[in-house]
Amino acid sequence: MISALFKQLVFPPTFGAASDTLGRDASDALHFRDPCTLTLDEKPLGRTPGSGGGDWIIQQSREEAARRAERDAEVRAQALMDMRSDWEQQTNKRLQRKAVNRRLQEYRRQMEMRIEERRDRLRALLEADERRHLEEMDASQETVLERQAKMRERAKQLREEKEAERQQLEELAAKAEREERDLAERKQREMETVAVLEQQRAAFKARRDEELKLKEEEAQLVREMEELRKAQEELAFDMKILEQLAEESRVEEANTRARKLAMREEDRRYREYLRNMMEEEKAREAELERLLDAEIQQQWQKRVDQWRREKEARRQLLEQVMAERRTQIQERLLANERRQREAAEEKAEILARIEAMKVEEREEAAARHQKNLNFGEELKAQINFNEHLRQLQEEERRQEEERLRQERERELERLRAAANMDLQSPGPALSLVA
Repeated sequence: MISALFKQLVFPPTFGAASDTLGRDASDALHFRDPCTLTLDEKPLGRTPGSGGGDWIIQQSREEAARRAERDAEVRAQALMDMRSDWEQQTNKRLQRKAVNRRLQEYRRQMEMRIEERRDRLRALLEADERRHLEEMDASQETVLERQAKMRERAKQLREEKEAERQQLEELAAKAEREERDLAERKQREMETVAVLEQQRAAFKARRDEELKLKEEEAQLVREMEELRKAQEELAFDMKILEQLAEESRVEEANTRARKLAMREEDRRYREYLRNMMEEEKAREAELERLLDAEIQQQWQKRVDQWRREKEARRQLLEQVMAERRTQIQERLLANERRQREAAEEKAEILARIEAMKVEEREEAAARHQKNLNFGEELKAQINFNEHLRQLQEEERRQEEERLRQERERELERLRAAANMDLQSPGPALSLVA
């Protein structure tokens, strides 16, 4: 709308003198050159902000491109860091699962080896005892009843020893099952801890994404502020144009009033001239009527009639021209009033939009400030929670290591005691108990 008003007011139709409009078409005065086709040196109302013209625009474009490139580099770097963090998290989880599985398999293998060793020892003891029993039977001269009684006693002893060994194996199997269950529970706790850490990592990533979003919104706000500044500069430039147009309108109105006064004076002089001409004609006609005879009077009358017709045609043409001039003047006055009203309405609308943008900007700034405060409080609370959780996990790990150390010490003590008993025991029964 400003450009249309600029076209209408910067190059208004010019008025010509009354004598110049008799043979000229009224539309010739309405031609003007489009200001959009003018060069920078031909524009009458100044340039864009800054004295550099096109250089200023190029500089602004380069700075904006540099800022966009910097923001894109930051976003790519952050995305690369996120991908690296995700890969490290996934790798750590796989390594933890593999380590737990390896420990579980190693423990099972050791338990199976220990059980197999005990079975081999028991088998060897039984075979040795059987050989000694056969040797004793061959060497002794006992009666059948005594041998039967000893055999029953020995069978009973063997059954008791086998039952004790079976119970010991069951206890070992139960212990292995308990330890396997404990290991599975620890693995489950570790997986739950990993899941909690993964949730925290996801929450941290979400907060980091939110921070990036806030930075992007801040950059967008900076761009919008820059656009608003440019719009304000353009508005100031447009207001300057409007002021110049208003001044030109006032000058044109004064010129119009002066031309109207000149036209009225010219019309008055012309009417006075017509009255003088008519009086002179009347005097000449009276004189001719007295001097000329009927024939001469007839010829002269023809000339007079021709002159009167020409005079009437000139009068009608003059009245038509005057009417057209008055119509043009009235139309231009109405157009000037309409343009002034439109300029005033547009100025009020632009000022209202600027005020609304300022109010919206203040509200958005207050909302961002409150959002940043809330985010800071949430971040502090999350940091405190993570520190507390880390301390709890550290304490639980320390307690678990202490419990495992005590179990290993007890197992070593039991194995040492069993080894000592095997070395000190002379008979198979003590070896079986070990």
